[in-house]
Amino acid sequence: MPCDYKTTNGVYGNQIAYSDDHGTSWQLGAIMAGANNTNPNENEVVELVAPSPLGGSRLYCNSRDQNGTASGTRAEAWSADGGSSYAAPFTNNTGFVCPVVQGSLLRLRATDEGAGANRIVFSCPNSSSSRVNISIWSSTDEAASWGPAKPIYSGPSAYSDLVRDAVGNVGLLCEKGVSGAYET
Repeated sequence: MPCDYKTTNGVYGNQIAYSDDHGTSWQLGAIMAGANNTNPNENEVVELVAPSPLGGSRLYCNSRDQNGTASGTRAEAWSADGGSSYAAPFTNNTGFVCPVVQGSLLRLRATDEGAGANRIVFSCPNSSSSRVNISIWSSTDEAASWGPAKPIYSGPSAYSDLVRDAVGNVGLLCEKGVSGAYET
């Protein structure tokens, strides 16, 4: 479960809480404050298909960069031990052109669940400075690279959430409007 925090001196960071017993109990795992010109906040996490050589699952983390120095990017990190720790500090991914805003991450297809190919999708406004042009990016190589953004709605838009339905379609719920992002 992705979480974020802000310290009393204003430093942002992300953390992962996890359960190894189907939610009966929870542990606080990976914790990472801003570094490498990033201030990770509002983290999203997806489990990757191939297990980690360290044991357990590998996780990909995609985060809002809360006022980081690389404008218009997203912060990324990986965990190689099921969320107990981050493998390295968050870094900027310049392939995402996004304002400071929450995004959504979803495992759409997985070969270990019987699909013919892997696919992860990500949604967020696609603009370096404004909350407009909600779009979806897609990765078929476990978040190692991302295809170009597919525009969904060009007007004002902000927070979003992705879901997969029973037959494998993607659903997108997002804030949007004509004059402002929070009208509907």
